[in-house]
Amino acid sequence: MLSPLPVELLGFTALAKGDAVELEWITASERNSDHFTVQRSSDGIRFDDVLRVNAAGNSQVLLRYNARDEQPFRGVSYYRLRQTDADGSTELSEVAAVRFDRSVGVSVFPNPASDRVHVMLDDLDASSMLELHDGTGRLVLRERLSNGRASFDVAMLPRGAYVLRSDDARIPAQRVIVH
Repeated sequence: MLSPLPVELLGFTALAKGDAVELEWITASERNSDHFTVQRSSDGIRFDDVLRVNAAGNSQVLLRYNARDEQPFRGVSYYRLRQTDADGSTELSEVAAVRFDRSVGVSVFPNPASDRVHVMLDDLDASSMLELHDGTGRLVLRERLSNGRASFDVAMLPRGAYVLRSDDARIPAQRVIVH
């Protein structure tokens, strides 16, 4: 006679909430369960461990587990659970996918500008590099954000349209006009 599975998983969900992904799973029963490992992937093929949650061990009642991933990938993140028993054996859950398009709010002022352009981000912890490129794509100015702020001296630049870019993918490119 086959013994029942160590963990009877009823469901596993992943939902984007604010700046994070909320993960939840429910077990109907557990026998000699040790822990759950939440794994994340950007391609649905190669998974990395991101969180570990202790299991109940033994239970015959519905148990609800929650975890929060504070560093989801931009675009689609794939999640799964690896359940580990007390004897070290493991089982994997089905994969849950979450589309997470997070970006940082950017204010560029004045725009158009004639002497200085100021940049402020909603994320005051951002310390990314900002670059101002001319219409041909040539880099003309570079400044590092400090506390989510930066300032560019554009007084010596020729009139025209420029593009402000960042090395942080969460910060969308901005058009800057110098007059």
